[in-house]
Amino acid sequence: MLLLKKSSLLLAVMLVHLKVHILARILSSTEPVTLSQAVNAIGAFFCNDISWTDGCAHWTNLVSNRCYTLDAEHQDQVSSFGPDSGNACRLYDDYHCSSGNSIYIVYPGSGDLRTLYYDPAQTDTVNDNVNSFLCV
Repeated sequence: MLLLKKSSLLLAVMLVHLKVHILARILSSTEPVTLSQAVNAIGAFFCNDISWTDGCAHWTNLVSNRCYTLDAEHQDQVSSFGPDSGNACRLYDDYHCSSGNSIYIVYPGSGDLRTLYYDPAQTDTVNDNVNSFLCV
């Protein structure tokens, strides 16, 4: 009986912590998030090397059509990128999804961004040339 009470108390503490964490994320957002955006949150998986290796990250709970700037570890380093199942993302070479080159990539993405070009007439590939993205 005592073990059951301790387990219930631990669960209650964990739930309170989770609610505080969620509330903090909502309050720190610079843009309002609607219920439909929260329900349809998506994610993207990317790595600093080809074949989904080295320095990988999976960003989840992304809001559709919101720009995300890569962290310093991934800026101008990403060689593999894939949106979560059923989603697509636009990759940008600039930091704010606003100007410069961009390319649309759909699930499952590409394990080798050396094969993709922002502009087929150019010789520069998308590889090691991504700084921000937005997904839908």
